Amino acid sequence: MTAVFRSNLPSVLITGANRGLGLGLAKEYSQKGYNVFATSRKTGPADIKDLAPYAVAIHPLDLLDPTLATLATLPATLSRYTPSLQVLINNAGTMIPDKVGALSADSLLAQFKVNAMGPALVTQTLTPHLTTAGQAGGAKVVNISAILASLTDNLMPGKLPGYRASKTAQNALTVALAKELAGKGILVFGLHPGFVATRMSGMKGELSVEQSAGLVAKVVDAANKEVAGKMVNQAGKVMNW
Repeated sequence: MTAVFRSNLPSVLITGANRGLGLGLAKEYSQKGYNVFATSRKTGPADIKDLAPYAVAIHPLDLLDPTLATLATLPATLSRYTPSLQVLINNAGTMIPDKVGALSADSLLAQFKVNAMGPALVTQTLTPHLTTAGQAGGAKVVNISAILASLTDNLMPGKLPGYRASKTAQNALTVALAKELAGKGILVFGLHPGFVATRMSGMKGELSVEQSAGLVAKVVDAANKEVAGKMVNQAGKVMNW
């Protein structure tokens, strides 16, 4: 059973919300009094059983599909409930272990499609809904990034080059989106959620999903134009590119 839509509440859409940080954010925003809309690459009963109680609607979204057919129908799913979207969290991501000297075109392309192209295309597709909210008081787009994307800090040099390059590209698109959408009342920024214990990290991390989700929500609430086009961490501090 999914959550009930309430027209008096703000709405958030979270991509990649069936597990990990995305699921944690769905729970967090549901508890904060938001209508939660979610996407998941797989939407079978077993895939969304943990997410369903918190989401008004769960839309299948496959960013690796060359046709992007599921992306094209995303606005219609949202429009069945509301013409506006106050918060978009582009959380869906993928990490494929690789190293210089053993890179493959397929793994690089997959990571760029999901991690870089995905947030930009989802944001572009939902811009009408975000603009409606932006003109009525403001909207926010949060691209979940990573400290590994920082060219300046360059943590773990030589490791995960495909992942870090795709996240660096995401950051560049965050800057472009922020400049383009500011006039519509839409604030766009990147956010490193900390080192979170999820399946992607091998369940290793300094923060639990619940801790990170709570911190992320606080940063999003407090975000203003000072962070537009920048990347901040889970404490709200601006990070180096």
